[in-house]
Amino acid sequence: MKPTFTPAARMLAAAALLALPGLAVAQNAAPDSRALNALQSRAASFGISAADAADATVSSQHTDAQNGVTHVS
Repeated sequence: MKPTFTPAARMLAAAALLALPGLAVAQNAAPDSRALNALQSRAASFGISAADAADATVSSQHTDAQNGVTHVS
């Protein structure tokens, strides 16, 4: 009988299980901190320096009543 999971599938499953707690924590973080973290991690792609991204602040945020999306600026 052949094994159901190949070594690559086992590694992928283990990585997914290890990532789940981190994803849950990220979803529970405040929207403003998630937005700032995203800005800091992608500063170069936005054409700003890491120092500028580190000094960024959130000026406003609101959640859309129709779809529940939180907008941060």
